[in-house]
Amino acid sequence: MGMTPEGRVKSNVRKLFSLWGDEIYHFWPVQSGWGSATLDILGCANGHFFAIETKQSKKDLTDRQDVIRTLMGRSHAKVFRVRDHAELEVFKDWLYSVLGAPPDNLGR
Repeated sequence: MGMTPEGRVKSNVRKLFSLWGDEIYHFWPVQSGWGSATLDILGCANGHFFAIETKQSKKDLTDRQDVIRTLMGRSHAKVFRVRDHAELEVFKDWLYSVLGAPPDNLGR
């Protein structure tokens, strides 16, 4: 069975993380219906907290996810929606701004 469109987006985010190795902490919570809802990926890069909601192309955040994004933004978290290559590049540019270029010995 093939990967879902959102699964491909998540795979691309994982590949991007691998360029920096363990310089990026990332957690991919599984929503269970217990506790507070959150977005797909929570992480920290050089002291900067971020969250990502991945979507298949042309899909947008649900109303609930948008509320969570707003709440995270109020606490100065950097929140990204990643649906396609262009949005992944926005996140990648942000990573470069907080981490610099990835080490040469990783991600190859």
